[in-house]
Amino acid sequence: MDKFMNSHWIMKIVALLLALMLYTTVNIELKNSKDTAEFPTTSSDLVTVADVPVQVFYDQENLVVSGIPPNVKVTLKGPKSIITQEAVQKDFTVLADLTDLALGTHIVELSYRDISDKITVDVIPAEVTVTIQEKVTREMNVAIEQVNADKIKDGYTTDEAIVKPSSVTITGAKEEVDSISYVRANVNLEGVAATFEQEAIVKAYDVAGNVLNVTIEPNVVDVTVPVISPNKLIPLSVEQAGEVAEGYTILQLQPVISEIRIFGPQNALERIQDLVVEVDVSQVNEDTTVDIPVELPNGVEKLEPETIQVFIDVEEEVEKTFLALPIKVIGLPEGAAIDFLNPNNGFMDITFTGAISIVEGVSSTDFELYINVEDLNAGENEVKVEVNSPPNVSWELPQDTVIVEITP
Repeated sequence: MDKFMNSHWIMKIVALLLALMLYTTVNIELKNSKDTAEFPTTSSDLVTVADVPVQVFYDQENLVVSGIPPNVKVTLKGPKSIITQEAVQKDFTVLADLTDLALGTHIVELSYRDISDKITVDVIPAEVTVTIQEKVTREMNVAIEQVNADKIKDGYTTDEAIVKPSSVTITGAKEEVDSISYVRANVNLEGVAATFEQEAIVKAYDVAGNVLNVTIEPNVVDVTVPVISPNKLIPLSVEQAGEVAEGYTILQLQPVISEIRIFGPQNALERIQDLVVEVDVSQVNEDTTVDIPVELPNGVEKLEPETIQVFIDVEEEVEKTFLALPIKVIGLPEGAAIDFLNPNNGFMDITFTGAISIVEGVSSTDFELYINVEDLNAGENEVKVEVNSPPNVSWELPQDTVIVEITP
């Protein structure tokens, strides 16, 4: 064996065989590699991606653009592994570049970016018709439309609505903004029976009543609609409650208004014909004007005004006495005679008090003292003395009764 291995020719033949085997192996690997490059093992696929947003490039500060769809479809064709990744991640962008276009209408091709160059891309639609217009801004007042006004609760009416804010800012294409006839928000009155607040959406309309495609800021306003219930005016009067400070008297209580409006159901209004308000004059010692809250009568929902002003005319009180006023006799039968036993002369003093201005104008003839003997029997009788006095004074007699003797 050793002799065989040491043979020079034998070793050369073995080396040649090994070289041939190595050459063959390398060629086979290269061929396989080439075949793989020319015929990929990865399969091809087609995927449609819906709702892909369109990015639009233009001068947004000065221009308004219409005609660009918010979303488009995109079909992707290529190696399945790449398409699947693109469809899931949606890292690509569809765009419309309008930066170099003038005002007017144009046909614009939608382009795309950020997609592998190994993918075939189709945007649907591939082209869009775009209108570019000048952007303008205008401020306009908001009108309120009262919807279903005929369905408000019976007997109720509405006053002018209050809108906050009362005006809005409108931005849009010049042609669109110039065609605005009015800006309006609607409120529904069906079945309402009280003042209410409501948020209302603001829209712009042309002269034909069509809603215009403009931006309104704010697009929602707060609306207050005053609802007025059935009501009527009734007479108002005042009366004194309490006593003024000692030594003073009330000349008059004079309300600033003579009528007051009451609101409520019709049946409640029909029951109320007037309203009397009490005025507390306790400890009043000078002329003054007071505010008096008016209590709601039963069944009334609201008053206008809710508070009234009353002027209190106060004056210092004085006392005065008229002496020996005659006592008249009423109801004495014909032919009968009467004698006063106490007081024995048929005269009586009277002391009265009142405001200085009133007392100074009173004379003794303004008082009448009398007794009524119509139902009395003959003989001695005690009879109450009655007094007719001028207004706004109080009076006092030295005695309330007299003793008389009637003779038939």
